Amino acid sequence: VIIDGNSTDRSLKIAENLAASFPWIFVKRQEQFSNSGGHTNFSLAVSEAYQYLQEVASNREIKYTFVGKLDMDQTIPPNFFEYLIDRCMEEPGLGVVSGQPYSYHDSRSDKTTTLQHKIKADKYPIDELPDKRLYLKEALDDIGGFPVTIYSPDSVVLAKLRMKGWIIRSFPDVKIINLRIETGIE
Repeated sequence: VIIDGNSTDRSLKIAENLAASFPWIFVKRQEQFSNSGGHTNFSLAVSEAYQYLQEVASNREIKYTFVGKLDMDQTIPPNFFEYLIDRCMEEPGLGVVSGQPYSYHDSRSDKTTTLQHKIKADKYPIDELPDKRLYLKEALDDIGGFPVTIYSPDSVVLAKLRMKGWIIRSFPDVKIINLRIETGIE
């Protein structure tokens, strides 16, 4: 399920083209928005997408074990989900997993004025994960799905999973590359 929160770039068109080519991709336009913006709108989008996923799966009798969450402004390795699913299968109790995010940083050479993009690993606290994740459906269901909150829903989900005893793990050998220099809530 790809949810569009009124993107101003080409994300919706890309998503619609993917859905036209792959019958297992569904596109939904976000219906609920908050005047407070920021994290509230993001949490509404994620919650709406998860509810829609549950509806589609129920109507089509699709059983699923994992839920992936990405933004359209990232690239991931072709085996991103397969690798993370394998890690989850090897280690029972993992509730959410991710890789190592990298972002573009601009630099200028001393010998030329050509702008170069270099990627550098983003730094996260040891007990946090980037927001590009693979969740165990059972873990999400255990905490009531994605919350609608004024706080970062990603942080709230991690806290709730920890309180329920789920393990949270990042695998640094899996690269996630942010295509925008600045990412986050706009």
